[in-house]
Amino acid sequence: MAIKEISKLQFEMLRLKQYAEDLFSEAKLRIFTLGIDIIGTISQPDAEALWNISVDGLNPNNKYIKENGTIYDRLGDLRNIKLERLVQNKIQVQLGVNDSRGVVFHQNSSLSIAIQNSPEFKTLIKNNKNILLKNGNLENVSLEFIESNLKNALHNVDVIDTYVDSMGNLHTKILDTYDFNPNETDWKVKTARELQEKKKIQTYYTIIEIMIPENIWVNY
Repeated sequence: MAIKEISKLQFEMLRLKQYAEDLFSEAKLRIFTLGIDIIGTISQPDAEALWNISVDGLNPNNKYIKENGTIYDRLGDLRNIKLERLVQNKIQVQLGVNDSRGVVFHQNSSLSIAIQNSPEFKTLIKNNKNILLKNGNLENVSLEFIESNLKNALHNVDVIDTYVDSMGNLHTKILDTYDFNPNETDWKVKTARELQEKKKIQTYYTIIEIMIPENIWVNY
């Protein structure tokens, strides 16, 4: 067999291998998503929604996004230099990029309400109540969610831009990136990471806006 024919055969074999791997990854994505959808319907609606946003590639027609937030195609669209820098620092560390698409969820969004009602967030505000009452603001801090819905939707987040306005209302933002870390032992995270590396899902950042009236947060 001529060298030219061997090279052509090798090329075709590699192409066939890549095609088979792509089909396998697509099947794995469909099965994994089906499982998430079933669990999400029962008890983890926000975790399910964020996963499907990633699968859909941040589609503006996504029902959950339409009802809860807005897609931003680049950091400059946030029109807030301080916020842009915070997000950029986050995505540089987590995603290895200088710019990214993201979703900003408004104060009445499902995620915002879930966070406000979570014991982890309430404990954070309770533990820092005196600082907020005295200084009117709180330095950026980290927060870990351990409840299933928020754990699988967000897990570890940054609590940023926390302050009390002139009416006593508490404002804050929850910053996170939707991505899956390497070297995780949990099979679900390992599977999601594999799909991420194969570009079957899209990474993005999330900002969740929160506003709580004074008569509520001071009683945490």
